[in-house]
Amino acid sequence: MDIRKILNPKCLSYALFLYFLKLRYGFDSWHWRNNYYCRKYKKLVVEELNSLHIEKIAVDLGGGLGEIVERLKTKENILIDLDEKCL
Repeated sequence: MDIRKILNPKCLSYALFLYFLKLRYGFDSWHWRNNYYCRKYKKLVVEELNSLHIEKIAVDLGGGLGEIVERLKTKENILIDLDEKCL
């Protein structure tokens, strides 16, 4: 992990949480190392999509652990990923 990420307490605490989930479920290490709080682009994507006022449904293809789709202000979210360990 980049030292700048470690200095971000939310990034570190959520990374630890996801690390333990990774141990249990076996998903790729990328997910805990690059979680929502460690990657600014994820927050920007959520803000941009929420600004579109999509109310009914959102579909996230290749959404991994669902960190983006779970933060959307929609009534229903669909997450699709090839890695069953993420779902």
